[in-house]
Amino acid sequence: MKNISASSLVEYLHSSPSRRAAIIKTAISPPVFLIDRYGVTQRVARQALSSRSIEPFQIAHEIVSKKIARNQFHKSRIANTLESLEGARQIFEEFVTSDLGYARPSSIDASYEIEGINVRISPTSILFVRNPSGGMEVGVLKLHCSKSFRLGAIAAADYGALLHWYTDAKLGLMGPPNPDLCVILDVFSGEKFKAPKSFKMRRRTISEACQEIADRWDKIASREDTRTREISVIQEAGL
Repeated sequence: MKNISASSLVEYLHSSPSRRAAIIKTAISPPVFLIDRYGVTQRVARQALSSRSIEPFQIAHEIVSKKIARNQFHKSRIANTLESLEGARQIFEEFVTSDLGYARPSSIDASYEIEGINVRISPTSILFVRNPSGGMEVGVLKLHCSKSFRLGAIAAADYGALLHWYTDAKLGLMGPPNPDLCVILDVFSGEKFKAPKSFKMRRRTISEACQEIADRWDKIASREDTRTREISVIQEAGL
């Protein structure tokens, strides 16, 4: 299966050719330190929405701040986690006190396949609201936790269009997707973005990017396999 995260796909849309190759390479063989990098913040965010309180952020921040770093890498990871928790806490205050309905996304597929690429959306929460006619409108909330790729207005609009597409495909039976309920929270910049009202062209651009990734995937994977074998040979020879 060819997997890529939603944030990596959005970054791919706005990257140079060399950076695009690096994104595919990382998607093929994710470094261990990237796996669940900000998982604590995502889980605490779900707890905050369930309890409609920011207290889970405060508790988690206190627990993480007491951890003793084993090395410089661990020290950096603790610092980044604390920063993401604080950023999420500040931006979450309006959500825990709003009239929106929240539901854990555990009952729906966290991914959506586009042109042979399995895009991992992994929403933080499902959002829903009753419209004046009594029907339900839905969307998803997604935390964006990246210090290296901050979302600007254009990239955020692409991200929102992707979330809207996912909502339409996976939650359509609950009700129509509402762009205002497809929300991205950039925890390191403190900004909130919503999906654009117009999305057809953006969906087409996303589809074309996924097709390009699918076309390049096997070639890059083969090159990485060759490089790994060469390194193994050198190591075995003691060079």
